[in-house]
Amino acid sequence: MNIDFKAHNSSINYLDSLKEIIALTWPQLLMMLAQFLVALADIVVAGHINKEVQASLGLISISIFFFLIIATAISSGAVAIISQSLGAGQRKRVERYTSLLFILAISFGIFFTIVFSVAKNAFLQILNVPESILPITAYFLSVYLYVLPAYYLLLSTNAIFQAYKKVKFPLYSMCLITSLNGILDFGLGLGLWGFPYLGYRGVAWATFCSVTLGAICNVHNMYRTGLLVFPLFPPLRWIRIAWRCLYSYAWPAAMTQILWQGSYIILYIIIRYLPVEHVGPLAGFAAGMRIESILLMPAFALNLTASILIGQTLGKGQHDKAQKIALNILGVGTAVITLAALCLWNFRVPILDFIAPDAIVQKNTLSYLSYVLPATPFTVGAMILGGIMNGAGATFYTMISFGITAWFIRIPLAYFSCQIIWLNSEGIWFSILVSHVCHCLCLLFIFQFMNWRKFAMRTPR
Repeated sequence: MNIDFKAHNSSINYLDSLKEIIALTWPQLLMMLAQFLVALADIVVAGHINKEVQASLGLISISIFFFLIIATAISSGAVAIISQSLGAGQRKRVERYTSLLFILAISFGIFFTIVFSVAKNAFLQILNVPESILPITAYFLSVYLYVLPAYYLLLSTNAIFQAYKKVKFPLYSMCLITSLNGILDFGLGLGLWGFPYLGYRGVAWATFCSVTLGAICNVHNMYRTGLLVFPLFPPLRWIRIAWRCLYSYAWPAAMTQILWQGSYIILYIIIRYLPVEHVGPLAGFAAGMRIESILLMPAFALNLTASILIGQTLGKGQHDKAQKIALNILGVGTAVITLAALCLWNFRVPILDFIAPDAIVQKNTLSYLSYVLPATPFTVGAMILGGIMNGAGATFYTMISFGITAWFIRIPLAYFSCQIIWLNSEGIWFSILVSHVCHCLCLLFIFQFMNWRKFAMRTPR
């Protein structure tokens, strides 16, 4: 009897790869679920207060991610550099980068809190916030700026844990955040369980308290597990060399965030200038993105898993294995989440009844979902491919692909569709669908035909 040992070994390698993907993904998926519950609690409580609060929260939720651009860039650099360094067996380099990233997170968080607080009124003017929701939006913005240092620390320490494959620690912190945020949202926001009724102010301070607690928990766990090594400050000579590598990974990631968040802010501004009533579409946009995030939770978890595995595999110099792992994650993730999108569509009505009680908001949310859910395979594919590029340090390719599809396809198409064809928010939803398809195809071309693996292993020892 002839045994095909090559096929047998290939099958074993595939199963081992799949097991590792699952082991890294499920804690991150639960963490995404916890993050979704945080956003859900915010939007549900806001919706039960009134649609103006819901619209304000949606606008600020988009804006706060704009303020976290540098934190996201630091996190992207952390995953790529630390995972590649661990794969290469460079333990001292890993410790130094961990300390450097920790210091940068605190420093940038405090710096941007001061800068954005000074420029708060100018930012609100740029957004052209409707007068009916301006006071609420201004209050949300003020409180969210206070919590920026904690946000920066939380995101950066999460990334450090993930790069080490210690993915359960961010989950523990996120569970604490979810629990406290839910209690304070419903307690302070709606005056339940004996808490004082603060309305939208309660929703804002629930975020502040819960995120701060999560950041403290992460720092404690880093110290307890030995990831935070004292003295914190690495040698200055090493920092000068290491900064160049971190910068080469981080600046394209930061630009991607600017392009991404900026494009959504432009979409909000386009909605603001619609020839029809705009508060309903604004609130519908916010509620629709919350529902869409149900699907994007596992996609983002797979994005992080891809970054970790690709980074460590390339750090070992195993380029062919990295390609196979990437294809496994891409194929399985896209197929499973697309099936989930079909299931979600069947339950859209009861979900809408819970998230958006207002009839006008429900109508606009359903319109949004009618366009973005069919784009699910492309949205998920682009997210996973982005994680692959991030793990390899090829953040430049992600920046270029998103910049082209968001700013040269999505925004012009949204404006043209709203002003000439639909004359309502459907033109914006259509532009999002088209841009997701183009973004995925662009990244797929890069993955298949360009040498994205060349960006790995540039880190100084």
